[in-house]
Amino acid sequence: MKKTLVALGLALMLLSAFLIWRSLRPPLSDHDQIAANIDGIENAADNRRAGDIAFFLAKDFDIGGTKKRDFQNQLVGGMLQYRVVDLELRGVEIEVDEETETAKSEGRYSLTLKSEFNSPPETMNGDFELEWRKDDGQWKVTKATGAPMHN
Repeated sequence: MKKTLVALGLALMLLSAFLIWRSLRPPLSDHDQIAANIDGIENAADNRRAGDIAFFLAKDFDIGGTKKRDFQNQLVGGMLQYRVVDLELRGVEIEVDEETETAKSEGRYSLTLKSEFNSPPETMNGDFELEWRKDDGQWKVTKATGAPMHN
């Protein structure tokens, strides 16, 4: 009887802690989820983790005619080639269409690559646009386009 009361007390404490935590951390809005995913893509690139970038891509992802699997293979090759990858996405604007559960984000990118830590950097800058779709409650990139900036 005493063991049952202790177990029940622990279960109630855990449930209370979870409910308090959940009430202090309401679910993110669609806009905030996409913003968090964009931060996740930046962090994954900076940490040279191609698989983590691919996590944010829909099964039917397309970038310039390249499908998800081929793009992920290109990412892996790039991550092996470069020791330093620094991706910055700035001025990001996000538009969500809640009715169709689609969204678009656009902004500017700066990608700096170094083959060795002390080698000169290769830097690319430009505009980007990502199209998003909500799949099973998760926002995934379905299409990516980018264009270099003209100085």
